Order: sequence, then C-alpha cells, then structure tokens
Amino acid sequence: MKIKMQLALAFFFILITQTAFATTKPIDIHEAIELTLKNNTMLRSLKQEITKAKAFKVQADGTLLPSLNASA
Repeated sequence: MKIKMQLALAFFFILITQTAFATTKPIDIHEAIELTLKNNTMLRSLKQEITKAKAFKVQADGTLLPSLNASA
C-alpha cells in the first residue's frame, strides 16, 4: 500500500512538472543575456560601486583646484 502511494505521488509530481515546463516560453540567447544582466545583483552592486568611486574622484579632484576666500 505504501509503495502504491509513493508511485502515485511520483507520477503526480512528474505530471505536474511536465505541465509546468511545457508552458514555458523558449527564449533566444540575446534575451537570455539581457535578462541575466538586468537581474544580476552582483553586477548592479558593482555599478553602484563605480558610481561611488567616480563621485569620490570628482571630490578629490576638487581639492586640487585653488580656492578663493573673500572676507570684508
């Protein structure tokens, strides 16, 4: 009886997974790369680090320029 239940569950699982995979839309390589780049959290984090580094560079370059103070 236990084996019949396991076989029934296995059959049901296979049936469900086959149905789920049958409804997926195939994509081409360009769409796959685009989705990967859009959803990659590491890449997004690195882009933020680059933006932050550029801001620090602008700030550091500003300290090299002469400053003018005027007081009355």
